[in-house]
Amino acid sequence: MGSARSLNAWGKHGRFGYVGSLDAGTRLVLGRGKELVVPASLFSELRAHFAGRTVLIGASRHPPRDSLGGWLQGRVSLVAAAAYVGPVLVKEGAAERVSDDEIRIL
Repeated sequence: MGSARSLNAWGKHGRFGYVGSLDAGTRLVLGRGKELVVPASLFSELRAHFAGRTVLIGASRHPPRDSLGGWLQGRVSLVAAAAYVGPVLVKEGAAERVSDDEIRIL
């Protein structure tokens, strides 16, 4: 998958690394042995669901239902996954950070 790129997590979640791409899937490296694999199919589904919309990031343990974090709940095993998935979407050019609380999926 290549070498890890380092990003700031959304909010106060620190830094993390990721390897891969939206089209190939990613492995998020969160530290202390924690990793999360996000398959390409999930990124594709996410982008289709939120296409052209600005939504709350929902990078908390209890995200709003219609937020990115709310959508990710039940689809990935990591709590607050939006704190990591959101920055990857932005870095890969599939989204824009609108504010501290919102992301726009392109």
